[in-house]
Amino acid sequence: MLERLKQIYEWARGKAGYSLLIIAAALLLEAISAVQYTYVHNVIDTALDRRAESEISMKGNLIRNMLRQGEGTLRHHIWDVARNFDEPDSIYGAVSRMIRFDPTIIGGAVAFKHNYYKSKGMYFEPYAYRSGDSIITMQRGGADHDYTQMEFYRKAISTGEKYWTDPYTDDESGKQIATLSIPVTKKRKETFQKADPDDIIGVIGLDMSMEWLNDTLNTRHIFPSSFCFLLTEDGRLVTQPTAAQADSTDVARAVATINDSTVLCSISNERHISSKEFHSDKFDESAYVYYHSMRGNPHWQIAVVCYDHEAFAPAYTMRRNMLLLMLLGFGILGFILWRVMRSNRRLHETQLEQQRLESELQVGRKIQRDMLPDAQATMHNVTIAGLLEPAREVGGDLFDYFVRDDKLYFCIGDVSGKGVPSALVMAVTHSMFRTIGARESNPARIMEKINHSSCQNNEACMFVTFFIGVLDLPTGRLRYCNAGHDAPIEVQTGLPPASPKGGELEATLLDVKSNLPLGVDSGWPFEAQETQLSPGDTLLLYTDGITEAMNESHEQFGLDRLLKSIAPSFRRGLGEDAREIIPTVVNAVKTFVGTAEQSDDVTMLAVTWQPEGEQLTLDRTITVTNDLKHVHEVNTFVEGITAELAMEHSDAANVKLAVEEVVVNVINYAYPTGETGNIDITAKASATELRFIITDSGTPFAPTDAPDVDTTLSAEERQIGGLGIFLVRQLMDTINYERHASHNILTLTKKLKNR
Repeated sequence: MLERLKQIYEWARGKAGYSLLIIAAALLLEAISAVQYTYVHNVIDTALDRRAESEISMKGNLIRNMLRQGEGTLRHHIWDVARNFDEPDSIYGAVSRMIRFDPTIIGGAVAFKHNYYKSKGMYFEPYAYRSGDSIITMQRGGADHDYTQMEFYRKAISTGEKYWTDPYTDDESGKQIATLSIPVTKKRKETFQKADPDDIIGVIGLDMSMEWLNDTLNTRHIFPSSFCFLLTEDGRLVTQPTAAQADSTDVARAVATINDSTVLCSISNERHISSKEFHSDKFDESAYVYYHSMRGNPHWQIAVVCYDHEAFAPAYTMRRNMLLLMLLGFGILGFILWRVMRSNRRLHETQLEQQRLESELQVGRKIQRDMLPDAQATMHNVTIAGLLEPAREVGGDLFDYFVRDDKLYFCIGDVSGKGVPSALVMAVTHSMFRTIGARESNPARIMEKINHSSCQNNEACMFVTFFIGVLDLPTGRLRYCNAGHDAPIEVQTGLPPASPKGGELEATLLDVKSNLPLGVDSGWPFEAQETQLSPGDTLLLYTDGITEAMNESHEQFGLDRLLKSIAPSFRRGLGEDAREIIPTVVNAVKTFVGTAEQSDDVTMLAVTWQPEGEQLTLDRTITVTNDLKHVHEVNTFVEGITAELAMEHSDAANVKLAVEEVVVNVINYAYPTGETGNIDITAKASATELRFIITDSGTPFAPTDAPDVDTTLSAEERQIGGLGIFLVRQLMDTINYERHASHNILTLTKKLKNR
């Protein structure tokens, strides 16, 4: 597959140029973004169903509990009312006591059948109601108040059971109330069981205040703009949220949508919470209304409305952030092309109804893995292998590497904590490493910039242990900086043949300064260290998931076991490199752990420096002083080299111009005014490439860290400087800068054609 992608790349470069590749990369990345966005959108949609179900369930329980309070009042006082049936005038006192007992009850009555008491006439309805701190009683029944035609009376008589009326506005008090009624008999005085119609002598009704209903429905919502309302069983609006709680137009449209049988209804889950979509005038976007009837009596419908911009905010944020990351990534053209050509994996489809939250985490794990580079890579002078196995669906470990200007930039990190929060911090840290590493070659400065950003708005107090290495591929010089991470292991090849170790290589810890982790102190002064690798040396970077892996006896694998598992596996002359060390350690850890569950993320990155040692066909050096009169000598030297190699005229001219530009810059700026210094120009050629190594002992300057000049700006808008190195980048294939032993070393490389 990789070979096929390389062929496609070469064909596209030859036929259509880099522009077509960039367009293809952009389209592919956008397609991947769309797939991920759609998947996350669907997961959030499923989670929203569950949250709406929970909201409706909670509000239903609150309403049911308040109604049960009124039912309890009636249950506990029915005996008091019933014992006074033989003395009808004493019923007023019984009803008054029932109202006084419960402050939510504003009125109550016992409505007897017509002419039940001959002395009281056809209508007899002892009634009591609350007036301030007083209870007022009265005989309410009459021809102008025929209670037998009222809902509370008719329903209780016809069903013989408890009945709640729909909330309504009381004409006298102006308050919203609901009436609880039960039929009463002389035979059965204290239960809510179904009554025999022949035994019923009347109905007890309690008027319960519903003023609390709107506040109960509209507190602690799913989202800030969400709101709840109550409908009767036949779809009539009972509670109207206040203007501060909801837009009246949206309330009316939600009610109409529920009652409109032509609008598609979705059954969200096993509890049959229904949902419909409608358009919100307030936010000019789609909104969803979820609704469900309360079980038992009364059969009121509870509805909750959610808006798109709040429900799917994480998906919108993810989409925006991905687009920003893609725009930033195009600055590293080579890496993007490489990633796009290798990114042929797609997200696996899962059944959202069965996995729900687990499915979302699986998507997070896929995204996290796609952010990492390939598990194995072999390139100029280096072999790399990496492994990341999170303990959960997503983890907080990371490793990364990329090549820029003949330098390998690599890192490993471990975020505090586990799960999704750590994964998010890991993604941000990974992005900052790539973004800053694209412009900076000093690992200490890269670490300081990442640390400064990590400390901003770090209210969760999360930190990251981190290690950064910058390996100069031509020379094997390694510069590195550590931030509280475990010291890497260096497998050295420098043992003499007669070593008492019997040919085994030596595995030792790299000398590192601990420093504080990232995200702790924004002003911490990180310091770069350096060492020189020998050909064949391997560095193993790892997280504490290796050393702290525990077996069933709760013993840790430990550093000693790690060192012992590495050294015997690397023997001189057998060609082992970074690709073998990873499975070696994994097998050792698995053997030690056995059947014990993985408790932490396991991450490793191995780097083997193996210089190709290509035979030189040309190796010459010229030394001049920092005087412009020597530029002619340099040009003559370069012309002789290109002529000897029989380079094409255009390539030879480009090489000459690039070397001249660098030498002139060194002459003009490397040494203080009046100070004389030497400039060494070495030309080395192999069968495939020509290198010019320009060395001086002047002022340190890292030209490869300078950002590219924006040539689209006018001369007045561009900052001064930078055009020279920009020109050199265009003329040569690669440039590499190193500061070593008080010397600036700049290497310019040009591939030789037809070689």
